[in-house]
Amino acid sequence: MQYMGTSALRALAGAIPVVMLTVALVGGAAAAELLPYRAIYSLKMEKGEPGGRFTDVTGSTVSSLDRTCDGWSISEEIAMRMQTAPGGEFRRDLAFTAEESKDGRRYRFKSRSMTNDIVEDYEGTAEIAAGAAGRAIFTVPEKREMPLAPGTVFYVGLTKWLVDLAESGARNGEVMTFDGTDADAPEKVTAFIIPEKSPPKNLPGDEKLLAAKAWHVRMAFFADAGAGSEPEYEIAARVLANGIVTGFQLIFKDFTVQQSLEDLLPAREPSCG
Repeated sequence: MQYMGTSALRALAGAIPVVMLTVALVGGAAAAELLPYRAIYSLKMEKGEPGGRFTDVTGSTVSSLDRTCDGWSISEEIAMRMQTAPGGEFRRDLAFTAEESKDGRRYRFKSRSMTNDIVEDYEGTAEIAAGAAGRAIFTVPEKREMPLAPGTVFYVGLTKWLVDLAESGARNGEVMTFDGTDADAPEKVTAFIIPEKSPPKNLPGDEKLLAAKAWHVRMAFFADAGAGSEPEYEIAARVLANGIVTGFQLIFKDFTVQQSLEDLLPAREPSCG
């Protein structure tokens, strides 16, 4: 979710033997009024269980969402370092860009990840019609198609879905999503929402953007629709009504990573004739 750090989560997933992220749903006309922004986040390991896979995780995420005349443009860069229990290190870097149409039906994605010296590239397009199934078409690293269930949404669609759900007063919901940051199939997410009673003080960044109403959200992510399975991981996040995430915890069984906001700036609106 922009940024819940979809790509950041997939970046971490690529370095760990677990399936990772994606989520969203388009339910009719979206009421969420998202705003373009630039954000910088820090990443650090918050806690680990004895005998866990990692002893430390550090890094940073630079995320931006720009409004275009036809929809949205997304960009993320993630740099991560993970220390393993035996004393080794994973270096994981990811560059991800995407374009999503205003109606959430058409999507173009491109990502490059590097784990130590191993490079992986993914590129393609996706499309889905209202109330019908869709498909994603990968052109890199090889041409292949992937079916998308009716109601699947893309990167920006996830944020719209979550904000609309929260604004409706609902306290839980479920949805499918696809973002193209890797070769994984769409995933199912369940969300639980609690209105915020006491906002945090002195968050860094633009005061107008940070002044929006907020909710605390707990999300569980399931591979392959999650039939009869436990979630691969969970997220506990603070989400604003304008779609911006001010921070979240990425929760695995044996460790937790905190993504914290370091700076937040508004982005320019496009001049469309």
